[in-house]
Amino acid sequence: MVFVQGAGPRSLEDMLKLQEQYGRRGPVTTASILPGGLYRVWIAGTGWHRILSGRPGAEIAFTDASGAHWIRRATGRLEELRAPPLAYLEKWQFYGPHDLQRPERVPVA
Repeated sequence: MVFVQGAGPRSLEDMLKLQEQYGRRGPVTTASILPGGLYRVWIAGTGWHRILSGRPGAEIAFTDASGAHWIRRATGRLEELRAPPLAYLEKWQFYGPHDLQRPERVPVA
């Protein structure tokens, strides 16, 4: 979780830098394979987004079926990564063990 608006971190990297600086874990989680369709993952600590005039957004780093690595920014921009997501994030002390979740299908009414 990052901020699209407000006085908080605007990227996953900025959020991890703050986490490293202050020793607090921000709302980050890891998920297993995301199948096609509508699925959800619960992120602990999402109450953290309560910043005056803040608007939260999610950033997702992933590897696609062809093996290319990407990060989808909260703004919607897609950026290619040179390393697998977890290896890329180690620069900001994002080491395991990770909170690995299995996405759950969103019930359709």
